[in-house]
Amino acid sequence: MSQFKIRYFSLIFVLIFTLIIGAYFNYKKLCLSFIPYGVSDFNYVTLGSDKDFCLKIIDKSIKFITNEKGARIIKNKSHANLKVFGDSQVLGLEVNSHNDYFLSEEFNNNSFEVYAAPNNGPYEVINRLNELEFNPNENVVINFNISVDIYRLNDWYPENFISLHEKHIDLIHQVPFLADIFMLYNILFKNNFTIKRSDLFDMQALFLEQNLNTLNYELKIYLDDLNEILFKKNITATLIFSTPYWLYSSNDASFKILNMEIFDKYKELISIIENYSFINYYSQIKFARTKEPTIIQRYEFTSDNRHIKNYYLKKLFTSINN
Repeated sequence: MSQFKIRYFSLIFVLIFTLIIGAYFNYKKLCLSFIPYGVSDFNYVTLGSDKDFCLKIIDKSIKFITNEKGARIIKNKSHANLKVFGDSQVLGLEVNSHNDYFLSEEFNNNSFEVYAAPNNGPYEVINRLNELEFNPNENVVINFNISVDIYRLNDWYPENFISLHEKHIDLIHQVPFLADIFMLYNILFKNNFTIKRSDLFDMQALFLEQNLNTLNYELKIYLDDLNEILFKKNITATLIFSTPYWLYSSNDASFKILNMEIFDKYKELISIIENYSFINYYSQIKFARTKEPTIIQRYEFTSDNRHIKNYYLKKLFTSINN
């Protein structure tokens, strides 16, 4: 190899090394632009264990603290922790204090131990419940995010859509720019659901394609399995069905229910869910949901327009048990 080629490759190596070192120290000084999360060996999605970091969302810095199990801790004056399960909606991407969280009024005497992460589906929650220890007769909260969880009841494999394994999370926190490499690989070589659902109208069309009889069948199987694990663990769950973001269409500064075909079908789905609350068989489950106002202001959504902000969602909380 000529001296020119040697010098050329040496220069490229030095430049790449310099960029890596520079990126490393810059990331260490700044808040993260993403949440490191991965799939566990027990097939649920989790944040890293014992982490203390901040997340940068537009002009806000959101503080995250996790415990030894990877649950986000949202503290108030109480030492009594309520375990909460779900996906990114319940994780609270914009939540910086106890008062911001959507359960803070309904459970104002509790701090929250939030076992949630993006792409974590209903059966991943069951896997997490199975792995954890609980006190006898403990109460927990599970959020069923209608926006996406109705598509995670059958043939949902989070490892197909997540670039990281749980064992990678510590490394990502130490060298955050490596996450960009994992995410690029995920985008190029995997069918990334998160990217797909960024299109509001695609998600509305997807919902209209759903067969409600099939969905009813899949929901019942899930509720049977959930009730069984709750009985086995001797715990009770408040199962909350939260309003889907795709129910609304953008109109200037607000989001409105503009497509009545979508809304009518959604109300049929809600009717199915509410009927479950009259079945005594589900003795370990208390049913609840969030209401759907006709108009939601744009600022009540997170910046990605795929999550209703927790502070607003808590105003919509209602029980549907008989």
